[in-house]
Amino acid sequence: MLILLAAAAPLFAASPTDMSIQGLKTEHAALRTELDAVEARVGGLAAASADRRASEMAEIVRFVKGRLNPHAIWEEQRLYGEIDARAGTDIPEPFTAALRHNHAVALRWTGELEKMAAERRPDVDAFVRRADNLIGLTRAHFESEEAVLVPILAREPDTRGRR
Repeated sequence: MLILLAAAAPLFAASPTDMSIQGLKTEHAALRTELDAVEARVGGLAAASADRRASEMAEIVRFVKGRLNPHAIWEEQRLYGEIDARAGTDIPEPFTAALRHNHAVALRWTGELEKMAAERRPDVDAFVRRADNLIGLTRAHFESEEAVLVPILAREPDTRGRR
């Protein structure tokens, strides 16, 4: 069983005005550590007994739904709006559009994993491939956020509505 599942809520404050760069980096570091443990479990699925596979697959889905998805929801509801405002672009798409798309893909893949894990005779190879895809997407997503969003978050908000 994944002990790491106990932490279900992001470490961030409820208000965008309380956001911190260190909070984002701390949360990502914690999630990376948890992803390492999940990745090891995914890697062990092929060699596990059928009963163990079912249990592990269910735990992996619980991790994604209970830990990664709440983090993405927090970003969508609290972080990205602030980033879009600070980026101050004049384009119709929000600055964070690609990152929001990552979340949509991750959510779709979560549903696929959940469906596969619930099957009576799950296709373990397909589950492993999709879980590996999701882990890779998540790691790349964190890197993008830290490389692109952190510098924008470091800017002082412009109260005049411009950059």
